[in-house]
Amino acid sequence: MPLIEGSTLFKTHLTATEFYNGTDTGKYSVTIELTDETKKSLEDLGVITKEYDGTPLRRFQSRYPIDVYNDNGLVKPEKVQELPQGSKVRIDYVTRPNPNNGEIPYVKRIMIIELGKESIEDDEFFKESDPF
Repeated sequence: MPLIEGSTLFKTHLTATEFYNGTDTGKYSVTIELTDETKKSLEDLGVITKEYDGTPLRRFQSRYPIDVYNDNGLVKPEKVQELPQGSKVRIDYVTRPNPNNGEIPYVKRIMIIELGKESIEDDEFFKESDPF
């Protein structure tokens, strides 16, 4: 499976499914900012990228809860919280073809490299983890 690194944008949806226009999509997701290099590598795979205020980005989604890892291994699901904007992450993903939208990337798991500047009520959950 391919790996990609980037910084989180917007609100992550790791603990609960995303809502769009008041309707539950039934999907978990994370949107990351892309460098020119990562944007090109995704586009070479047939993945469509977008821009927000001149910043290239891509949303990765899953129909299943996303496993979150840190330096200590797998974070207990009950300890996972949403990541602050600007957190550096590494995403393990697969792509599936879509006739209208090119290759769609689906996140399998995410590793936290560095937390963003926004504060989290209890950032100690990143230090506690179960070995995998």
